[in-house]
Amino acid sequence: MFHLNGSAFSCGAVIAEFDPFHEGHAYLLSKIRSSNDAVIVIQSGNYVQRGSSSIMRKHMRAKSAVMGGADLVLELPVPYCMAGAQRFAFGGVAIADKLGICDELWFGSECGDVNELSRIADALLTEQYAMLLRAQLDSGATFAKARENALTAICNIDGKTLSSPNNILAIEYIYQLKMLKSNIVPRTVTRLGDSHGSEDVHSTYPSSSALRKSLFSGDDSRLLPFVRDIWEQEKADMRAPMSLKNAENAFLHALRSMSPKELAQIYEADTGIAYRIVDCANNADSIDTLYATLSTKQYTDARLRRACLAAFLGIKASDLAAEPEFTRVLAFNDTGRTVLKALSETSKINVNVKMADGDASDVSLKADRISSLLFPKIASASFDFTCSPIYLRGTHK
Repeated sequence: MFHLNGSAFSCGAVIAEFDPFHEGHAYLLSKIRSSNDAVIVIQSGNYVQRGSSSIMRKHMRAKSAVMGGADLVLELPVPYCMAGAQRFAFGGVAIADKLGICDELWFGSECGDVNELSRIADALLTEQYAMLLRAQLDSGATFAKARENALTAICNIDGKTLSSPNNILAIEYIYQLKMLKSNIVPRTVTRLGDSHGSEDVHSTYPSSSALRKSLFSGDDSRLLPFVRDIWEQEKADMRAPMSLKNAENAFLHALRSMSPKELAQIYEADTGIAYRIVDCANNADSIDTLYATLSTKQYTDARLRRACLAAFLGIKASDLAAEPEFTRVLAFNDTGRTVLKALSETSKINVNVKMADGDASDVSLKADRISSLLFPKIASASFDFTCSPIYLRGTHK
């Protein structure tokens, strides 16, 4: 919280992908605004948690967010934006805390009960959890299943609570706030619409997964009107849809060029995954074939996709060890401009309005240069760095 003209000015934050922005997202932003003067979004860049590129570039998704209720959109940089739940939350929460201005962190959840989610997050801090997790992992369970089983035993809750994707992220957000001893208050709303991953585009509130499937098939009718306008312009400019398949040869080349020893240093990879990726990549004739042959009960498909993406981008596990050193301004309105002025005094992280090459770590710079290969028509490697933040005049009432 900061003071503006002698009055307290509160800020609520949300960590999101908005890939693409939809009615459920607009609902969440409206809930944040109901108890705050400003809404800050910490949004993924051009890569996302499912181990893929976003369908539309980050500046345009940020523009959608401001038109849909946000005041300021900052970037969750590579490599955190394409990480699993733990490191995704780690990066986003660290930025929110370092801004020194956020009073609340909001998120959707299937549970809808922040006290219950906080109770589960507390369990993650106990020695009992560490012991049970180790035992589960030693028995051969995947990390996700081992975590679920350990927490189910401690908290005496059903597995559905711990296997629901938004609950998983919510628990991680609260856990990271506790680890940082942050003063930010966690807030949750019950997820609106279809479950995460549902591909029913005919639903009243279709998920991002359903909308992406529809967009790849050429149907943009279910997008919010202002998102559709942005989408159609991006398509006309040959900037959408973004896809790793647009850089398929480069993707497979990167994986085929690495030895198992090199791959074992990559984020989400271990020795077993490294040998499997090398073997499958050397025989795959497409990304789809690669993923189909990689699939195994030992590792989740999402982890395998993230490992492949990390190899393509050159992201090592060590790149996610420390907190983010910078964030980039993607879009803002007049209220966001006021927040940016306050951040010049409160922020303990670099908030870059225009990111020069030297402002980004090597891994972030490389990833953003590669992202221009993911458009339907290849753009300059410096395309991302020549894009200024999008300023939309006016404020949200």
